Amino acid sequence: MGIRVRREKGNFKGGWCVVNDEECLMVNKRQSAEIQFSILAEAIRSLPLDSVYLKPKLRSALEDQWASPSQNPVSESDD
Repeated sequence: MGIRVRREKGNFKGGWCVVNDEECLMVNKRQSAEIQFSILAEAIRSLPLDSVYLKPKLRSALEDQWASPSQNPVSESDD
């Protein structure tokens, strides 16, 4: 898919950003695995994944995350 993902520590939630004129997906190492997955899932939601092979378990987890926004662990207090 050609997506550059960077996991770093800092005071940010994560998501798409531009670093050195390159678009990348930032994930905060200090957040839990559930929040990191939620950030990744939301960021790639708009990508054309129909033509990309994803392992069935991963695709199912992504679809579950997208279908259940109320279970999204990211909140405004996670700064």
